[in-house]
Amino acid sequence: MALSVPSLSVTALERQAAGGMRRGAGKGGIVPVTLEQNEHETRIHLEGVVDISSAAELKGMLVEAMHVPETDASVRVRVSLENADELDVTAVQLLWAAARHAKSAGVGFAIESQVPETVSAVLAQAGLGSLPISQDMA
Repeated sequence: MALSVPSLSVTALERQAAGGMRRGAGKGGIVPVTLEQNEHETRIHLEGVVDISSAAELKGMLVEAMHVPETDASVRVRVSLENADELDVTAVQLLWAAARHAKSAGVGFAIESQVPETVSAVLAQAGLGSLPISQDMA
């Protein structure tokens, strides 16, 4: 089962191999989405307000993070909401779709345990209080 949003292509140039880190291009120079990746784990950090203006970047990073090479079944995706101030419905839907896709694809997926109260309330109101929360912050 694929994420139910239009596909995006992620170029090697965008990946910025130095350190395995890539930053999104948010509104007004603000960078609300950051990706860190190594062989077995991808961490996506959401910061500030994550809304429709950063949805395409978030979706692209989630799609990239969910890519599992046929030879590797140990890929894990972690999403950090620690520095997120607000998520709009678009960001919430993308996280929900990513969690569903990860489950069906056998990819480990979790929200890191430090979730601000305002963001946690939005997730609960959207019926997503059951998204997996990672207890290991390593």
